[in-house]
Amino acid sequence: MVEHTTSPGTSSAATRRYEYSFPGGDETGRWPVLTETDPQGVGKRVHFDGLGRVAAEEAQDDVSGSSAPGAYRLVTERFYDVLGRTVSEKRHDWWWNAGQTARTETIHETRFEHDGWDRLRRTVFADGHAELTIHDVVARTVRTGIEGEGNILTVLDAFGNPLTSTQVHANGVTYATWRNQYDGFGRKISEQDALGNTTRYSYDLFDRVTERTLPENTQVRVQYADFSAHDLMVSLTVDGTSFGTRSYDGLGRVTTAGVGGRTTRYAYQGGGDKPSQVTTPKGNVLAMAYAPVLGGRLVGVTGPDVSSQYQLDGRTTALTQAKSGDFIQDLRYFASGLSRSSSEQAIPRLGRGSVTTSYAYSMAGRIQTFVDGSGNAHTREYDSQGRLKSCQQGNRRASFGYDAKSRPKSIVVEDAAQRTSLTTSLTYDDFGRETLRVTSGASSTRIETSYFANGQVSGRVTTEGGVVLRNESYVYDKRSRLQQYRCAGSQPPRDARGRAVLAQQFTFDKWSNITRRETTFTEGVEVTTYQFSAQDPTQLSAVVQNGQTIALAYDAAGNLTRDERGQELEYDSQNRLIRVRNSHGQLLSEYHYDAMGKLVAQSLPSGGHAQRYYQGEIVSNQTLDDRTITYLGAEGQYFAQEERQGATTRGQLFVTNREHSLVASVDAGSTEDVRYTPYGERSTSGEGRIVIGFNGESVDPVTGWYFLGNGYRVDNPTLMRFHSPDGWSPFGQGGVNPYVYSAGDPTGHLSLKAWLNIGLAVIGIAVGIVTLGAGAAVSAAAIAATTLGMASSAVSIAGAVLEDNEKASSILGWVSLGLGVASVGAGITAFARSTASVVSAGAKAAQTVKNEVAGITESLVSKSLAVSRGKTIAMAVEGIGHAADVVSKGTGIAANFVENEKIANILNWVSVGTGAVPTALGGGGLIKSGLTKGSTESPALHAAPTGSRASSSDVALLAARPLRADTPFRVSSDRFNNAYNILPISPHGLFRNAEIEVESLFVTRL
Repeated sequence: MVEHTTSPGTSSAATRRYEYSFPGGDETGRWPVLTETDPQGVGKRVHFDGLGRVAAEEAQDDVSGSSAPGAYRLVTERFYDVLGRTVSEKRHDWWWNAGQTARTETIHETRFEHDGWDRLRRTVFADGHAELTIHDVVARTVRTGIEGEGNILTVLDAFGNPLTSTQVHANGVTYATWRNQYDGFGRKISEQDALGNTTRYSYDLFDRVTERTLPENTQVRVQYADFSAHDLMVSLTVDGTSFGTRSYDGLGRVTTAGVGGRTTRYAYQGGGDKPSQVTTPKGNVLAMAYAPVLGGRLVGVTGPDVSSQYQLDGRTTALTQAKSGDFIQDLRYFASGLSRSSSEQAIPRLGRGSVTTSYAYSMAGRIQTFVDGSGNAHTREYDSQGRLKSCQQGNRRASFGYDAKSRPKSIVVEDAAQRTSLTTSLTYDDFGRETLRVTSGASSTRIETSYFANGQVSGRVTTEGGVVLRNESYVYDKRSRLQQYRCAGSQPPRDARGRAVLAQQFTFDKWSNITRRETTFTEGVEVTTYQFSAQDPTQLSAVVQNGQTIALAYDAAGNLTRDERGQELEYDSQNRLIRVRNSHGQLLSEYHYDAMGKLVAQSLPSGGHAQRYYQGEIVSNQTLDDRTITYLGAEGQYFAQEERQGATTRGQLFVTNREHSLVASVDAGSTEDVRYTPYGERSTSGEGRIVIGFNGESVDPVTGWYFLGNGYRVDNPTLMRFHSPDGWSPFGQGGVNPYVYSAGDPTGHLSLKAWLNIGLAVIGIAVGIVTLGAGAAVSAAAIAATTLGMASSAVSIAGAVLEDNEKASSILGWVSLGLGVASVGAGITAFARSTASVVSAGAKAAQTVKNEVAGITESLVSKSLAVSRGKTIAMAVEGIGHAADVVSKGTGIAANFVENEKIANILNWVSVGTGAVPTALGGGGLIKSGLTKGSTESPALHAAPTGSRASSSDVALLAARPLRADTPFRVSSDRFNNAYNILPISPHGLFRNAEIEVESLFVTRL
């Protein structure tokens, strides 16, 4: 293949060109080179050695302030031993100088050691720390972890299924064990956690989970459509009570979805797999428009109170303009696809001026400079290992140090103008869990954290100057829900009425609703009971306290319209909160959203305005009337802020805890302490001017609520639940209860911004990269097979990782289904097992994310794979063998851009484990993921949280990853990768969670 054009003959025609340079047969030393030029004119060169293996890669760099491509630069080198195994890989990154006139190179070398079975055994990173994956094929065990730290010993059965996973201290002492049991078909029938809590599973003839019995014997049952062998769920019941239903048409497309008495209807045009019309439970009709020549990307949404349009680049499908009402955002990109700038037009009626943000990156995509909408420069520096060394905004600077395992060990935050500083030191246990955080400044704040064997927080002690402020303890029930909280010390948290909370006891029903809360105050004990709707057993209908019943009200879509204070709440057709009135009907606040669904402005009846400005999904600036706040932050956490009010400037440094909740703010003259009840009710020792609160989220200064997901859903810390249902419930990863906060464990979950529906939008880059990394790798294998016939070709990896193709993501979703759900026997490689396990959680969602790898079309497809799991797995594994080297390229590059460190870790392992085909088929280091995360049940049968808590078995490897700077933006917003986030429905499987026509890109001619 020398040229490939998509949408030929249209204005969206995009052409990729391939040029092949073969050895000349002389002594010039020239080796095969494959050059790809993408539709933007950006080139990539892949250099092969004499055995057809990728030896080096070059890519054209960006030009500062321009969309034109720059010079070719070396980005990757790979080295092999005599057996063809990858033994070393060098990653080259190129950094701008201060004036962005020249680049400086850094090289990070990673070394790989293999065992006698050609499996990856040890990986030594550039910083010197090593990760182990030690296989014992006789004893059928795998030991994984960081060298010198605790590790995980997994025992496998004869079919490669994990029977036990045991955490072992560095001194060899066993800490905790998880156990699994399987039936004769290799299907998991029970899993027991480290505390002995057991969950059991039942299956039908098609290996689909039909029943899940939870540790306290609650039974969740799912029924499937009788016309399909795939996971087309039609009903879900809990202990015999029906809660969710779905219906499908003959093409397996969802036509109706009912949850708790609320029904959403979907209509399609022709044979399209995306709805052309959605009728919400409130009767609102939303019409969607798509661009067929751009892979069916969403270009418009029209409803009774919304009209959003999205303009896309015809060659790259990148979003160039998003418009919704007064909100207009224009976006520009570098040649590589990285976001160059974003401009917003002024909206005088909201007091919102025009703003422009701009970016500068290293060649690998690490943000070096970000200029926010107020013209403030945010800079980042990196050490020789590519880890974030410091970030700075104005007079405030945060510097980071790392331990021998590359985990953050110190954070120093300074304000040069006020001559104040805070130094935070971090200590970890053998399994990478944070056990001690000490922040020293004018005084010393010490936070000690302890854990149960299953990884849940058991206690937290906060002291200041040797005085115990809070000694908090936590007890959980068999379903890991917080059952009891106790606090002793001089500064206990306070509730919304200012009463000191000494203890709380929670009682749950089978739906994970809190039905009773007993709170011990210094004044005495108060019991609050909660009543729920008969039609929707998860919808809170009344609160009974001190003999008084407070009735709540909802609209037809399940949104809370009257809260516990009698306030009236109004929503738009997309279920976003737009207005709050007090109990007397007086307006308190109005909320405004942009075309991406992000909360960007707030209006007060007094004429005041509050504005939010973003760097991707992170708030970089806020204005509150005449106050302008600029944050210093990285990795989704804040370290300091600058507040300007007229001629006055005030800087404040932040003390935070493990969950990034603000614990104290410090300036030159004072310290303000902040504390929280388990579900986030906030109290302070001062003015409470800082709006950063629980889990690092912003507190609405009018209501005290948290607009999680930057506006998607409102979390009410007093009611301890969300105001609106999660679109991923009950059939998706949101779990059965659509209103519950963090599955009943508010202390131990890593926040995904409190919902999976938008969670995928927030981590859209991460999920997109997983999809694109594997999808692009597969497509590149097809290109190689149909051209040079070399499986190690990595033609379009560097670009494809960052581009879009519906076909690739659909294939990945199907492969995940086939590999993740089926029983994997001994003949299936660990590579295939673990890759599917890692990606499966996001793969079906990827069907709606629809990230497309440009250049992969029907012309590259040679045949269809049968929808027989056994045949499919065999063919997929065969294809993976040929695509292994390509996967290494795609996933290796992708790992640099993934914000979710678990996924980045997996991608890095994919990259190193698949350098040579024998190594890839031996499993590399990937088996560790498949062993520790082997659950393959239908998501609907999990009482999944709206955020994910990292299991203890994952922590060691998670902790080994250094702090990164913010993920680069390949499109205008992570949200646009999941266009359906703007709809009041779940993107999970609604549009085509059916029998996907899978066409093989595993074309083999070798």
